[in-house]
Amino acid sequence: MDEIKGYLAIITMLLGVQTLNAVSDNTSSLFTEVGGALAILVILLVPIYLLGKAVYPKLR
Repeated sequence: MDEIKGYLAIITMLLGVQTLNAVSDNTSSLFTEVGGALAILVILLVPIYLLGKAVYPKLR
């Protein structure tokens, strides 16, 4: 359960980065692109990883 809380904390932080990009007019384009790319990658990959981790022990 502690591992899932860590993933949720990372997702929450990256969603905060996305919110900052959407609200603030003073963010640089590099911050927008890097922050957006990291947020999208983590939000897409963490659920796939958790699903694989949940399914893999059942296959043994």
